Amino acid sequence: MPYKQTTPYETEIIRAKVEEFLPAMVHFTAPALHRYEISSQPDGTALVHNMTNDNDDDGVPDGRWDSWTIDYPSVSKALKDCGKCRVGISGVIVTVTLDGKEVR
Repeated sequence: MPYKQTTPYETEIIRAKVEEFLPAMVHFTAPALHRYEISSQPDGTALVHNMTNDNDDDGVPDGRWDSWTIDYPSVSKALKDCGKCRVGISGVIVTVTLDGKEVR
C-alpha cells in the first residue's frame, strides 16, 4: 500500500520526538505507524481499515505497508478495540480516526 500523508497526530508526535532528541540525532529513520480508520455504517456496524508499516509490532518499519479490514458489530465495539491515538510500548505511533476525525 502506498504511503499516505502524515496525520496531524503523527506530525505532532514526530515533531516532539525530533525536538527531544535533536542534539543526539545523526540519522532520523522513518517512524513505525499503525492507523485504524473506523467508518460507521448506516446499519450501526463499523468497518475498520488497518494500515501499518510495522506488521511485526517491534517499533521498526518493515519497509512496506500492509492493510486489512475488520467488520465490527458496532462503532462502540470498534472504538473499544482500537482505542485512542497513542504511542505504543514499542514506539509505534498509533492513529485512530472515526469517520475521518482523530480520536484522542
